[in-house]
Amino acid sequence: MAVTLGNDVEKRTRLYEKINLTKALIFDACATTAVEEICDAVEEEIKEKALAEGMDITYRYSPGYGDLSLDIQSNFLRALDAQKKIGLTASENNLLFPRKSVTAIIGIVESRNKKNKRSCKECSNYENCSFRREGESCGD
Repeated sequence: MAVTLGNDVEKRTRLYEKINLTKALIFDACATTAVEEICDAVEEEIKEKALAEGMDITYRYSPGYGDLSLDIQSNFLRALDAQKKIGLTASENNLLFPRKSVTAIIGIVESRNKKNKRSCKECSNYENCSFRREGESCGD
């Protein structure tokens, strides 16, 4: 997914940075919250569609998180045709412009609600299991 608040928010932020730093800071925080709220709404819509198909979703994951390099940002934007569709670009350092923008991946996976309960005998710790000795199960 690719989400942006667009150039108008970017221009207003720049204006406030020149005339009123307090207002700029508050506006910037509100814009950050707004773009995250949009991402949450898109994620929820994807989740609803996945659940309707008996599937589930993974957590939202963006370039720059963990081992997902920012270097994929340009390829990601190109694959989504984000510049043409929503005016979203990346700098030479792979930072998004307009600044109040997000790119992310959400995986669609088998439903986590399915119970794939294994028996204790299939467990690699069967012989040494403290739960089993107590007559319990670890839940696997």
